[in-house]
Amino acid sequence: ATNSSAEGVPVVITTGFQAVTNPESFFRGANLTKGKLLHESGHVYDVKEVRFDGRADVTARCVPQTRLSAPVKHVELHLDNNRAIVSAQCDCRAGVAGRCKHTAAVVVYLKEDVAASKTSCARSWGIPSSKKTYPKFSRVAPNSQKGTSVSVCAVDVSHVKQFFGDLSCPLNDMLRAEELVCDQDEESVEQPPSPEALVLFDWPLEGFHYRNFFIEFESGGPIQKEETFVESLRSRERAVYDRSICKSSEEIQSICRNTHLSRDTWRKERLPRITATKAHKVIRCQGDLQKLAKEMVLEVPFSSQATAHGVRYEPEARAKFEEERCVKVHQFGLVVMPEDPWLGCSPDGLFRNDEGKVNLLEIKCPASRWKKPLTEKPLLAYLVEDKHTKIISLRQSHPIYTQIQICLYVLQLEQCELFIYCSVDRKTFRIKRDEAFLSYAIPSLRSFYFTFFIQELAALC
Repeated sequence: ATNSSAEGVPVVITTGFQAVTNPESFFRGANLTKGKLLHESGHVYDVKEVRFDGRADVTARCVPQTRLSAPVKHVELHLDNNRAIVSAQCDCRAGVAGRCKHTAAVVVYLKEDVAASKTSCARSWGIPSSKKTYPKFSRVAPNSQKGTSVSVCAVDVSHVKQFFGDLSCPLNDMLRAEELVCDQDEESVEQPPSPEALVLFDWPLEGFHYRNFFIEFESGGPIQKEETFVESLRSRERAVYDRSICKSSEEIQSICRNTHLSRDTWRKERLPRITATKAHKVIRCQGDLQKLAKEMVLEVPFSSQATAHGVRYEPEARAKFEEERCVKVHQFGLVVMPEDPWLGCSPDGLFRNDEGKVNLLEIKCPASRWKKPLTEKPLLAYLVEDKHTKIISLRQSHPIYTQIQICLYVLQLEQCELFIYCSVDRKTFRIKRDEAFLSYAIPSLRSFYFTFFIQELAALC
């Protein structure tokens, strides 16, 4: 497409855009900055401009920042003959006037996009070869004629890594992430938790008070009784519970040691239980709990570049925390709760503070902020700044908050230190045990486990 049009003939442009004039006067606040971040992250695509009679209408799509699986946002821009914004519209909640970050991202795209290629040029990709030869076919099957079917045998995925390791593609990204995780697994198989560390698990039984109750009406009036889920299990479910879930104190310590030494054992013991990282989706679920239980039982190992980054730098972060606080951080595998053996957690570490009390350590190494200050705006998704005091804290609606609270309950501790570590910065946040949150969360998790989860688990056995 060209940048000019014949009189009365609309021209469609998909590359080689011109910048919008003075966008700062149209957008308010930090939306232009947020739009630039969306553009840099590759969230804008399918941009199309129609020029007619000196005016220009731009349409585009923008992937939301909050959740990649959410419906894309449709953006429309209307420019005058000086390429100033006349009006704009986006179908997001803040986009009625078109001044949202998605519209801003499209404006930045128009200014900075230079991704022209041969396929952007008219018909250059459709012209037949002047040589009238088929070199690609000849290389695959040099002794064959055109029109002959060629069978190419399948090769192992390691072939890609061996011969095309420098190729930038999603498959190579996944292979590199998997390699990092595997390397870390091998490095983590060092020593089991020391006897001193296991002494830290001295659970006070009076702490287990978040039970499930129901009201039963008898002749004397309403009576509150405790729900006895285990006794109400069917024979098959009870067999699974007694065989795989219910554990003695010695078996719990054995699980703690063995899952620290072996990733496969950790996955095996973790699968039939609700753990701290799984709890948030259960507590916040507004949909079909039976479907959620089935998905959790059929859970497959997950890895990404972000998780691989965290696994890779967690030992470095732990060492830095020990150095700064002059403490010894003890590492564990899966910790199963004695009174509720269907519930567990895998703490990043435990340590004794200056008062001699045991504290939980939770480590985060965000890949997106590895070379940036942690307080740089916009903040990490799990952090929030108080509008009045400007104090930054952990967002209570985030899965990490739920994860920490469940860990504190399983370990019967009062406080966690969230240590966020990157190459240029580090921050520590202290999170207290939230009794109000736990009084709702624990009964909800218990009800979900014995009503839905154990059924799906028994169906697999």
